[in-house]
Amino acid sequence: MKKGFLLAVMAFMSFGVFAQQWQEVVYLKNGSQIRGVVIEQVPNESVKIQTADGSIFVYSIDEVAKITKEQKGKKMDAPAEKHKYPNRGYRGFVSGGYIIGDDLDGISLSTIHGFQIFPRLYVGSGIEIQHVDYLDLTKCTTGTGQFFVNAFDHIRCDIIKSPVTPFIDLRLGLRFGETCELYYSPSFGLRFMHFNLSLAYDEIPNITAGSKSNSYMGYSESLIVQLIIDFGSR
Repeated sequence: MKKGFLLAVMAFMSFGVFAQQWQEVVYLKNGSQIRGVVIEQVPNESVKIQTADGSIFVYSIDEVAKITKEQKGKKMDAPAEKHKYPNRGYRGFVSGGYIIGDDLDGISLSTIHGFQIFPRLYVGSGIEIQHVDYLDLTKCTTGTGQFFVNAFDHIRCDIIKSPVTPFIDLRLGLRFGETCELYYSPSFGLRFMHFNLSLAYDEIPNITAGSKSNSYMGYSESLIVQLIIDFGSR
């Protein structure tokens, strides 16, 4: 009797140890792997998994490549998977840039705040301050400087749902200087986690260097090299 009881206890303990050596792994189509215990699975809709640190993640079945049961290794799963790319929710940007034009140069500072609708699509609004120095081409010296304030709506598309992705975006709004006029600036760039590097196009109002009236005399096609930091929506 006692021997049978001891055998039953040992078998139960062995099963517990064996179970602890295995874990479920959710493989996502973007290449991420989430390790833990699947606590809920809705057929053809979603899967919910809890990781070793207690974090719970929910994924649409369209995001899931496969679900397997694997032996636990020494390497712990990283709960920071959710921080690798934007999810739905608030998202903001701050940026600084250097302006290079045909006959001007300058700097720009901007901040943008909005909503990540999908992992790849973002919309928001922002404000940008630009200061440019116009070059006197006859003397090759710095001419008249000018401040501009741009208020705009912003749409952005991250091409790949990944920590590293190319992106395209467009700013469309109003530019305030000596006059109020249309402002638009498309750009493309590369995002690595929270850091972005982009190249934007802008047509900046130009003036005649040293002009007494400071009136605009056309536009200078310019490129803006921008360093952008994004936050939120992770």
